[in-house]
Amino acid sequence: MHSLHSVSSVYSERACVPLQVSSLFWLTVAAGRKEECIEPENKDEVVSALRKEIFRDILLGRGTLNIIPEYRRSILAEYDADKKSASYRDDDGLKLLTYLVGESKCRRAVEETRRSCPHYVVMDYDEHREPASIAKSMCACTRCMESLPEMHAMKTSRCQPVPNYVPVIRRVCHRRISKFYRYIRDLELAPVGCTCVLPS
Repeated sequence: MHSLHSVSSVYSERACVPLQVSSLFWLTVAAGRKEECIEPENKDEVVSALRKEIFRDILLGRGTLNIIPEYRRSILAEYDADKKSASYRDDDGLKLLTYLVGESKCRRAVEETRRSCPHYVVMDYDEHREPASIAKSMCACTRCMESLPEMHAMKTSRCQPVPNYVPVIRRVCHRRISKFYRYIRDLELAPVGCTCVLPS
């Protein structure tokens, strides 16, 4: 997971453009424009079928099984095969991170929340994903902080995101195989908070 402060290096070589989300300010944009595919004539039917599959899995509680590493790995292996066949790249398309809520400065966040690993929330936007906008938590601190007035950092500790995986539909393009976009299911990492991890 890239930190909010390093995202500009991830989305390099492209111009920055603001994203307006209500009255929230934009952070950074990467518009990676390449030769694009065209939409298939049956796009609506394909996407509708994928939505029904996802909604069915949610209603059956299968989405909650994503917290089990073995189950998640088997699902991701299936989805990764689809992405590889379409030559999917994580840096394709328009991507943005927009600050939503919470204090991103470590010491201020600890003072406000009294937590050793506080987090703040950003809106992650990807034009080739449905839903295009997903809220994600990011850690304000690198190391765990004692939530006391002194706020000493525990040097051997680390703050890590609490993982959560949500089902999404991705639009992928591989011009060498087809001029049409393909739509595939995938799991998106969407952290819901941060936790303190101590060395073993």
